[in-house]
Amino acid sequence: RFGQRQIQGAGQQRGDSLRGACAPGSRLFFTQIQGGIIMYIYPDNLKSKATLWLWQLRDIGIIGVGLLLSVFALAQLRFLPPIVITALYAFLTIRFDDTSILDFIKNACAFFFTRQQVYEWGYGKHE
Repeated sequence: RFGQRQIQGAGQQRGDSLRGACAPGSRLFFTQIQGGIIMYIYPDNLKSKATLWLWQLRDIGIIGVGLLLSVFALAQLRFLPPIVITALYAFLTIRFDDTSILDFIKNACAFFFTRQQVYEWGYGKHE
């Protein structure tokens, strides 16, 4: 029998052979064909980057360290720019459809300023 099942949590049903295969609260999709499991479809077959809420995990780490240093600078030195820079970075790295504002700005700067544009010209076949 062909079908697709979704299991939430780590083996919620008794007798489930996937007990402990995924973390509680996460979702694991798989396709079952004639009693055998063929394919796991868990975020893009494990090819997508790890995300948490609206950010990638790397960005969450940078934001966390930035906030820690910013709060220290604000409390001890009464210096406001680090927390503003951290908030700006947090805003620019919000991801929608696997792209962020920061990625768009980087690509635009590369296109207009830093990468060599390649133009090919010459005489055509009809000389």
